Amino acid sequence: MGARLIPLPPAGRARDAALAGGVLAVVAVSSLESLVGPREEPWAATAFDWALIVLACGSLLFARRRPVAVAALVLVTTGVYYVASLHDGGLMIAVIAALYAVAAGGSRPRSSSRR
Repeated sequence: MGARLIPLPPAGRARDAALAGGVLAVVAVSSLESLVGPREEPWAATAFDWALIVLACGSLLFARRRPVAVAALVLVTTGVYYVASLHDGGLMIAVIAALYAVAAGGSRPRSSSRR
């Protein structure tokens, strides 16, 4: 037969890294306003905001293994970011990705063996 024209998506840890890296890239581009242009907040606050961004996006590396814990961490981190930051970045994308991980393979109710 012929060669496969459509590349296969990454699997395993590479897929986790692709998700975290892709979300981080999108969020970073949408948050560049905090680094360029006139200063609206001190550099310490900007560094704290970027640390929250990296924490939320970086935790997506573990979304397949611990989806509920990661979703909770991302939700809290995103909430703190939006309260603390003067800039409106796209960090909500990380929450969407984490909630999708919960829906795709997260905590499922276990049936009782008693009947």
